[in-house]
Amino acid sequence: MTAATTAATTITAELAAVMADVVGYDGATITGLGPDGVTSVALSYAIGRRHLAQLHTPPRVVWVLGNGAPTPAVKKDFPGGRRSLVTRNPVLTAVCWGRDLDAASDLASAVVAAMQRRYAGRVRFLGESWEDAPAATDYGEVVALTWAWPIAVLDRAPGLRTVTTASLDTTDAVSGDGTIHLGEP
Repeated sequence: MTAATTAATTITAELAAVMADVVGYDGATITGLGPDGVTSVALSYAIGRRHLAQLHTPPRVVWVLGNGAPTPAVKKDFPGGRRSLVTRNPVLTAVCWGRDLDAASDLASAVVAAMQRRYAGRVRFLGESWEDAPAATDYGEVVALTWAWPIAVLDRAPGLRTVTTASLDTTDAVSGDGTIHLGEP
């Protein structure tokens, strides 16, 4: 996954960072009242299509990937001398569920702001759609936000190296120079 940087990372790690920013956006608004209008409920989130059918107390965000079209390779340097062959562009959807219309709108704004701050235009916001099926809105309002999510397909997997021994290089150390070097008494 290389949407944010050229460093190797995962979709789960990227979305965890976005959600940490969402909570920081306005914790008082995002950690809002539950369906009863009295009980305070913390924001929760999940990643994966199987979580869409699970009912939880709002506020909640469920992230899913959908169909997308490929684009040309990303022209950047990648760790380990790897290169991009093609770019996958699945649609990333954040399904935001709030207790009422205002809560869902506030949550959607926090998610969009976090994505914009993290990716600064590298991930294109495609829009939003509000759920209107009665069964889906029994316990709150639901809005789905979508982005084109570029994932570079690299020519080879990152290499893993295991460090088995380590040695200290103290060849430039001068005893008594006022700097303490490794291995110096």
